[in-house]
Amino acid sequence: MTRWYALKDKSKRNNARGNCPRVLLKMDMAWNPLKATLKLFQAKETQHLKKPEKFDFALIYSNMKFVSNLLVFTEDVNEYYKRLFEWEDKEFSFFVLIVYELFCFYLRLWAVPLIILLPFFYYRIFSRYRDNIYVTNDCSSDDGLEKEGNPFKTKFQEIHSMTFTIKNGIEFINSYGERIFNLVSFKVPFLSYVVMLLLIIASFVLYSIPFNYVLMGLGIYKFGRKYLHPDRVLNNDLVDFLSRVPDNEILKDWKELGVPEPSLEYTESSIKRSQSTSI
Repeated sequence: MTRWYALKDKSKRNNARGNCPRVLLKMDMAWNPLKATLKLFQAKETQHLKKPEKFDFALIYSNMKFVSNLLVFTEDVNEYYKRLFEWEDKEFSFFVLIVYELFCFYLRLWAVPLIILLPFFYYRIFSRYRDNIYVTNDCSSDDGLEKEGNPFKTKFQEIHSMTFTIKNGIEFINSYGERIFNLVSFKVPFLSYVVMLLLIIASFVLYSIPFNYVLMGLGIYKFGRKYLHPDRVLNNDLVDFLSRVPDNEILKDWKELGVPEPSLEYTESSIKRSQSTSI
């Protein structure tokens, strides 16, 4: 196989300086597909020693922006998920309900791996219309080597806002993780017993009723709540239940303190002091 490869700079993101720097490589590759497949599930070998990591503001900014966008996207999906059950777009909600019911009715366990294959088929079919290799058209110009992005001050301000988004997301995840642990460890026995009872009932229902029908009934319930309780507030049942379970910070605030017993010497001294002041 003979092929031209464009040379990159140290960042490995842009073309190297010069007049279209490139290299022609000719190589022969022989490999066993079976051995290669088996090696995929083994520990990856380290080919070279990595340099010690240094403080990289651009990398920190990129990672924080990714995490912040992911948290915002998750929140938007959750809001859209709740709005879908409110039938704001009746035609679309009805369509989703019908598709969901048919999907649950015909769902079989052996079909789950095939469903996971759908994204692979999607990108495989439509990848022919996309360019997998991005080549810089004007490789002789050095103007394209300038880094894109906002000035340092603007990025610093964005990091300030992203920090609060990430902090709130981490606090939310940590809080609900503590709530789940406190639920299992009987910090509030009543809530733990309620969950145990619900799990026993769910086990009996799943044993008696096919799982497909349970999913169909759950879908009808979720979409039908809008008409069963028109004045209800948008909510998530699981999140609402966990919000009743205290996290560690709430437990510390709720912890009862020992009632101090009044000291006899302190009582006598206070009485004498009050008598002396009254005289």
